[in-house]
Amino acid sequence: MLVVEDEPVMNELVSEILRFSGFDPIRAATGEQALDLCQETVPDAALLDIMLPGISGYEVCRRLKTSRRTNLVPVVMLTALDRRDDHIHGIRVGADQYVTKPFEPETLVEALRETIEHVRTRLAGGLQGHIELKFQSDIKYLEEVNALLLGLYAHSPLSEEDIQQIRYCLIELGRNAIEWGSRGDPDLVVQMEYTMTDRDLTFVIRDQGAGFDPNHLPHAADGHDAVAHTAVREQMGLRDGGFGILLSRKFMDDVRYNDTGNEVTVVKRFPAEA
Repeated sequence: MLVVEDEPVMNELVSEILRFSGFDPIRAATGEQALDLCQETVPDAALLDIMLPGISGYEVCRRLKTSRRTNLVPVVMLTALDRRDDHIHGIRVGADQYVTKPFEPETLVEALRETIEHVRTRLAGGLQGHIELKFQSDIKYLEEVNALLLGLYAHSPLSEEDIQQIRYCLIELGRNAIEWGSRGDPDLVVQMEYTMTDRDLTFVIRDQGAGFDPNHLPHAADGHDAVAHTAVREQMGLRDGGFGILLSRKFMDDVRYNDTGNEVTVVKRFPAEA
């Protein structure tokens, strides 16, 4: 069990809680030290502070989750940062759970055990042939994308680069569906379906919005002007980004929208030798 915390007293406290609960903690005080330890021995899980000297906890998590060697390590973020944006950032880089300081020892141990069990359950289930999911928030959507990536690393022939490209596309397409299609309305549901065959992966993302014409968008989907979209999004009060369509056209093998423009299908084919 890897504990990454730069404050010596907190590092010792967390390690003692884990020892008392039956875990065998390995301690690190910096992000660099944590990454080195993970190269020596892949831990069963990691408790990771965000505010670290040098490499931040976010970057440590990102590196762990983009490597096939360490992607399956359950990561629990342990931090005093409690804003919603901080939570979303942690999930975007692959964190499996988020615990804010101060915390009760029981809360920390329960979160850790739940995360480990959740990862084990998802891996044991493999990549099922067809799954349909429904979301009403970007946090739940990001959590499900992270869970899906566990299966891709463990059970698909795709390379690390291919899997990360799929991740970028799904995150942007999903958040665009929540932001543009649902307009942030918690009563409107965004659906994602994915189907795996022996040849490819197909994802369908659908929102309940009025739709749009993907060929006539004054933002990032227009590859001729990489920055013009920022002015449009600022006027509309929307977050920076929105590269879902552009990324999908670049990284996926097939991208199709329905006539209404509120459903997108993207396909990633497996390597021929697979």
